[in-house]
Amino acid sequence: AIPTLSSAHATLEILSPSSREREGKASCGPRGKGRREGDPTELSGRTRPGASFASGSLSGIMSAIILQPADVLRTRMQGDVLKGGPRTSFIVSVRQAIREGGFRGLWKGTQPAVLRVGLGMGIHMMIIEIVRKKFGECQQDGSVQLMPSWAMAAGALGRTSAAICVSPLTVVKTRMEYFGSRVNTFSAVSQLARAEGARGLFKGVYPTIASSAPFSALYYSMYTSMQTKMNGSKQPRMLKNFMCSTCAAVVATLVTQPADILRTQAQLGIYPKTIYKRCQELGFQTFFIGSTPRFMKRTMQ
Repeated sequence: AIPTLSSAHATLEILSPSSREREGKASCGPRGKGRREGDPTELSGRTRPGASFASGSLSGIMSAIILQPADVLRTRMQGDVLKGGPRTSFIVSVRQAIREGGFRGLWKGTQPAVLRVGLGMGIHMMIIEIVRKKFGECQQDGSVQLMPSWAMAAGALGRTSAAICVSPLTVVKTRMEYFGSRVNTFSAVSQLARAEGARGLFKGVYPTIASSAPFSALYYSMYTSMQTKMNGSKQPRMLKNFMCSTCAAVVATLVTQPADILRTQAQLGIYPKTIYKRCQELGFQTFFIGSTPRFMKRTMQ
């Protein structure tokens, strides 16, 4: 999973029935289409693409540093099983990681993670902002909002573009998390390019896209739908956002988890047939190894 969700929450807004009534008939769209009363909208705001890139990058960098242990544990759990080791629980994996590398070992691969998430989140948010400006519809207050279908498309396009652009950093990050390395990120990317060529820089890019784009589309659509249904609730807005975000993250994570372990397999250079062999031994649950730390990360982003 590349960009974070926290900064995207700032651009997500579901209109209440009263605000729809006030804004419905007088709104205008960039293509001359007014928003019909009662249509759900999202991704509202007046942020410029450059500002979206900067804010997305900053929030991505902060979350990458704080939540890096979750990625390290996920990679360890998946890599160990793919290499023929026993399946271990999340708690056991935490203890093993600390015993082998201390608490510092939980932050292996942080440097490429920061660069990857900072750049990837910036690209993701910038594309969402561009799509919002081009296909959004103007409101009376001057804001521009996207329909849920366009928001899903924007999220998927942003994730896909970011996944491709930061693929070399993703490969280096995954290998550092599992094998460890004292080499800086730029040297590691250079060594990877010399040893494996352009193909090595984009290992696992297809399963990365298969994981990231559907995750974003599912997350945004579910988040939007749940926000609409909770408009009449008297619960605090922060609590409603957390509940909607958590439920959406759980479903999107489970649906896209099989693609995530395929990404790990490709980026660690493990023979593809290994997954088939492990499925015969462990069953279909093989595809959901590492889902616990991944779910924790997605929920806290």
